[in-house]
Amino acid sequence: ERRYAESDALREDLKVNFNVVIHDKIKMWSIGGNFGTDDPHKAKEIARQQYVRTGGEYLTDAQLVDINDTLLERISAKKRRDFVTSDKLRAYLYETYNIFINDDEREWRVLAPELPVGGFVQSDPEPGATRLSPDEVATVENLLVERINCQKQRAFDTADDLKEYLARTYSVWIDDKAREWKVVVRSSNSDSKESPSRDSNPERSRSNGSVNSRQIFGASRENKTRNKDETVATVDVVVDA
Repeated sequence: ERRYAESDALREDLKVNFNVVIHDKIKMWSIGGNFGTDDPHKAKEIARQQYVRTGGEYLTDAQLVDINDTLLERISAKKRRDFVTSDKLRAYLYETYNIFINDDEREWRVLAPELPVGGFVQSDPEPGATRLSPDEVATVENLLVERINCQKQRAFDTADDLKEYLARTYSVWIDDKAREWKVVVRSSNSDSKESPSRDSNPERSRSNGSVNSRQIFGASRENKTRNKDETVATVDVVVDA
């Protein structure tokens, strides 16, 4: 017999007269309705607000308090969709404590100071991939550093250009989440794209690790600007009927 109306009336009577809240899903009741972590929704909410430390150098208790408070503040900013504040707090943790945050895994760690390129490490190349010379590795690392700086300055277009340039010129694959980069086997599609070839790029062959985004993209962007100006000048014509 399904007496839902009577059941709802009893539930309401318990709440009004005794402040008893019934949680049917977990088969529990409480005074005031606080089920703590027994409530799956509450447990999920708590889990979303907790980041687990996965390693790194020693931190004092005061530093840990500051880090955890900043992480909670950043979560609140993201909930408000205040991504500017969220990015500033992330940058603060990185610049102050050299902390890398993995939002997908809800983890954070202190990067070892000896790790190059802002915490990026070079992993083993794919089988069959071309090995880079020491000069080429130096160039890749310099461009990775510049890409990180572009991301910090929110120059995302330039950061994406650098990532694409590294992929097409050096067959470098970047894993931002794992903070790793490696040389992969060049696909046939990437060979067909218009990009500086490994053998025909004179800037790269004499760079010795000093090549930067200005050298790579400066001329092409100046040409685009010049062409745009010429187009505007060309179409700025008044026709007198």
